[in-house]
Amino acid sequence: MPRYRSRASRPSNKRKRTTKKDGHLALYLVLALLCGFTVWWIIKPLPPTGDADPVPTAERTPTSRSKQRKLDARNAQDRIPGDSGEEEGLDAVIRSAALKLGIPERSIRRTGKDNEFRYHLPLDPNAIDLTFANMIFKGEVENHRGSLISGVERSHRQLLKFTDRTKQKTYHVELYYDDSIYQTRMADKVIAVVVDDFGNIGGDLLRRFHQIDIEVCFAIFPEEPNSVQTMQTATGMGRECLIHVPMEPLGYPRVNPGDNAIFVHLKEHGIRRLMRRFINLMHLCKGINNHMGSFATTDERTMQAVMSVLREHNMYFLDSRTSNVSVAYSTAQRMKVDAYRNDIFLDSPDLSNTTLEEKIQRCIQMASSRQYIVAITHCHTEAHLIYLQEFIHRIKQEGFVIVPVSKLGTFRLPPIS
Repeated sequence: MPRYRSRASRPSNKRKRTTKKDGHLALYLVLALLCGFTVWWIIKPLPPTGDADPVPTAERTPTSRSKQRKLDARNAQDRIPGDSGEEEGLDAVIRSAALKLGIPERSIRRTGKDNEFRYHLPLDPNAIDLTFANMIFKGEVENHRGSLISGVERSHRQLLKFTDRTKQKTYHVELYYDDSIYQTRMADKVIAVVVDDFGNIGGDLLRRFHQIDIEVCFAIFPEEPNSVQTMQTATGMGRECLIHVPMEPLGYPRVNPGDNAIFVHLKEHGIRRLMRRFINLMHLCKGINNHMGSFATTDERTMQAVMSVLREHNMYFLDSRTSNVSVAYSTAQRMKVDAYRNDIFLDSPDLSNTTLEEKIQRCIQMASSRQYIVAITHCHTEAHLIYLQEFIHRIKQEGFVIVPVSKLGTFRLPPIS
């Protein structure tokens, strides 16, 4: 007879099946949690960084930050002041002075590292001399708490060494002539025309000279019969006048500059007294130029005495350049007197059409590389007047603008500060 077990005593297959099913479920749950955590870890947001854009992970490693700091420091060191508007200290001062002197920005070269820098600055030999440029830089630097350590002239170069007292930095400034970078510069066609030797002529010839362009300047001898009247009439019409001061020529006494000339043998007080007398008599004149003077303008002591009086009266000096070794212009600049130089005598050697054409072509050539031109002629005869009238007509056709000498300051380099 078959044997039967009670329900309670028989093994339960259903329970075994349930237990196995529960174990699988737990395993799935664990796996699901692990997957979910992994996905969350991958896509979790970066910590907030304020308003800045998130930095890529690779750039936020300590090694990358160190490299970036070194790169930034190197770039800042090599950057020419002014590239990013961050000029400071003597860098800004030197750069500003260079630009004032007309040096193109692209030609300002700066090198150096740490606390020592070098500037290489090319000058236009037709516009500025080394001594004047030297004084510009020295004045600008000392006005901004800098000091000149040394200055050496070598092979037509000025080598200046400055220190910045506040930042312990040293600056070497090399000034030198290089007209090649100024050859293609587009210069305004500006010319000042001065007519010498007024004071003797009168009558109809003088009246007709008064009728030429008002921008043309008259240079008047100080103590001639028509000197004061010519000055008063000319300035009353709005014309600029100069005192045409007689000065000692090389050929004296065979070549005589006239009475009361500035002679080299005169003592300083004698030159100053003579200059003051001329200025008091010709008080409407704005400046002076030299009559003859091929010897006097080469003597620095004599020129210093002349310039000291001009500085007292705020008058300019026009060097007629009757000598190739004149020191008058450079002396005036050193003494902070506005100074100009004659570029061409229009009526030399004669008043022929050939000479006129040559002078016009010469002016055109000079205008291509200079900020302005100064030309001198004379008033001796009617032929001089006709020659000048034709020159003015032709030069205007070439696009030149005639201005008085004092207005050349609009086109010239800045005075020493």
